[in-house]
Amino acid sequence: MDLWVDPDGLRADAGALDASGHPNAPASVCQAAAGDSVSAHLSGALSAWSHSLHLLHEHAGQQRAIGGMAIAGTAADLAGTDDENAAAIGGIMDGSAPMAGGAPAGPSAGNLPALPAPSLPTIPTMTTPPPMSAEQVAAQVHSGPGPQSLRTFATNIRKTLAPSVLRAAHEARRTGTSVAENWVDGQQRAATNIARHADWLESSLHPQILALARAADDVATHTETLIRSTPRPEEFTDLRQRLQVALANYNTSGGANAAQVEALSTELSKKRAAAMSAMQGFSTAAPPRDAGTIVEATTTLTTSAPQIIPRPALPRLRAIPLRWLRWPAPTRIRRACSPK
Repeated sequence: MDLWVDPDGLRADAGALDASGHPNAPASVCQAAAGDSVSAHLSGALSAWSHSLHLLHEHAGQQRAIGGMAIAGTAADLAGTDDENAAAIGGIMDGSAPMAGGAPAGPSAGNLPALPAPSLPTIPTMTTPPPMSAEQVAAQVHSGPGPQSLRTFATNIRKTLAPSVLRAAHEARRTGTSVAENWVDGQQRAATNIARHADWLESSLHPQILALARAADDVATHTETLIRSTPRPEEFTDLRQRLQVALANYNTSGGANAAQVEALSTELSKKRAAAMSAMQGFSTAAPPRDAGTIVEATTTLTTSAPQIIPRPALPRLRAIPLRWLRWPAPTRIRRACSPK
């Protein structure tokens, strides 16, 4: 089939790819909702997960930027071929001997920088919480900003990183369609690769981002349960003071207030048990997934991200067909060359 290329259109496509290759959504950091070690682990895991997805988003942008360089180089290569063949046609029209097209020099689109895969942060693993008294648990649980920090993190993910990825996918898909219209030779893979890149952004990276936001919301819900189920430090302080007074009266009265001492002791034991049970339940239920699953998910994204570099193979040009001599002037590649 005849080669049809619009170099100006390809240059515009290259600029669009490069412009979409610089995402401006910063990585979100999750603040621990409370002072306990489980909350600290969860915030660290969510932050590392966020950083991984952010790095993958940046890496995809770098792929698009390099793809833009390749498209621009292709436009320059093909425009140069256009000029050579236009000169050949002009020579025929002037009555000089026809020039047989030769193999062009190596494409400038091939001189592209290497792009190594991103080095993703290690997702921290859950460790057994250190031994603590119920009073220590209460003091740690009721310190910190509370679950709102997790919900703020989730909201920020949904409002910044997620739409940034979708915008990049939309721009890549639009550019891929334009490349397919501006470069027709039956062989180029650039448009298909760009479309696959857009599909990856939408169907692989974006769902992981939404999963991260859901995980943060889930942790926030578990944190709310933990805080609600854990007695406040003041309750323990008040009970201990009341029990001390009751015990002093018990000793001076010969046990006259034994029922009061027993009631206060029972209440203190129940609150201690409630605090320990709440922390145990939180450490079991709150982690959104184990570290291995998160690492597997991000690694899969890294290895499956499609390259969009077109790696064009310019056609060899045969002698100019005489039928082209009917045209008044050779102005575009579609009028000046035919692949062998």
